[in-house]
Amino acid sequence: MILFTQLLPLDTAPRGWAAPDMLLCVTLAWSIRWPRYVPMLLVAGVALIADLLLQRPPGLMALLVVIASEYLKNHATGPNQAGLTVEWITVSLVMGAIFLAYRLVLGILGIGQAQVSLMLTQIVGTMLVYPLVAVLSRLALGAPAPIGGDPDGRGGRA
Repeated sequence: MILFTQLLPLDTAPRGWAAPDMLLCVTLAWSIRWPRYVPMLLVAGVALIADLLLQRPPGLMALLVVIASEYLKNHATGPNQAGLTVEWITVSLVMGAIFLAYRLVLGILGIGQAQVSLMLTQIVGTMLVYPLVAVLSRLALGAPAPIGGDPDGRGGRA
């Protein structure tokens, strides 16, 4: 659904801002909150399809999203252990690293890039929309956020 709405030609005039990357927000929110429901191959497949449909260099953003989601699954604290604010800061730093690495690799390879202002509006927009996506994901699934000692979000011990 997210990719479908991004591909719709709603506004054909160039804009001075870029919309937040909602697919990245959902992937990272689910990775940190419900890691068992976000397998690496699924993340890689969806991100690769997004690369192809959005005409980005195939595999680059997919690789960065897989690395970020695996990092959050393995190294970040659960949302109820530290709170939404710490989770938001952690995910924002990971998002910033993704966008910085993306621009760095494109620059090294000499591939044309969007203007820095467009990338900054997308980064900031994505970071600002993350708490809303995290809360809506929790409400939509009807499941509580994982608690300490419940890394898989299923209510049992790992």
